[in-house]
Amino acid sequence: GQRGRDGAGRRHVALQAVAERPDRDESLRRVGALVTALFGVPWALTGATALSAPLPAVVASVAISVTCTIIALRTRPAARRRQLPHRWRARYRTIGVTQGVAITFVVAVAVALSAPGLIAPLVCLVVGLHFLPMARVVDQAEYRLTGAALLVIGLAGLAVLAATGPEAARAVTGIGAALTLWITSCIVACEAYGRRDGAPTTAPVSPSLDDGPSREGPGSLRRGRTHVFAPQRVDVM
Repeated sequence: GQRGRDGAGRRHVALQAVAERPDRDESLRRVGALVTALFGVPWALTGATALSAPLPAVVASVAISVTCTIIALRTRPAARRRQLPHRWRARYRTIGVTQGVAITFVVAVAVALSAPGLIAPLVCLVVGLHFLPMARVVDQAEYRLTGAALLVIGLAGLAVLAATGPEAARAVTGIGAALTLWITSCIVACEAYGRRDGAPTTAPVSPSLDDGPSREGPGSLRRGRTHVFAPQRVDVM
């Protein structure tokens, strides 16, 4: 009847939209690897400038970042499906904006208290916290470990600040955060998990791109509020 024709029309529109949409799942992994590779540099410079001989550390940081960037640019499609939650782009932006506001607040408070030694450890804590929800939003489990590592490094920086002083705290926090981000970049780019047989992984396409209930029965593709994108070879960040 009319309902069946409407359902078929929605399925056709959804399939066409997926076919015409750029392979955003592939780009997510590459973007994540590139961002973590590049953001390792300012953290490395933060730590290196606290050393008595910063030049070797600066040169090494640039070389490592360039290497990670090359690896990120050579990423290939992964062998698992990426599941993105409903309105993941809005959540992604919200997490980024919240992180920026929190970092600005931390810096302003540290400056107001005349305690610049607090900036690196506290910013590291903020960055670590932002990785925890980001792992869910972009379906990248490694980001949970990245976030946990950065939280530990930030706390270690605060401990060193109290015990030794701001320079040592900046060195520990900066170099530790840089290494964490570079390792994350390489793991994400190289896909440290999943099947390695090279077979394409496909998944059915959601019959509707909105939030309405599915009427497709056992074969329905909507799983809660999560969309599984395919058929296509899907990449992971």
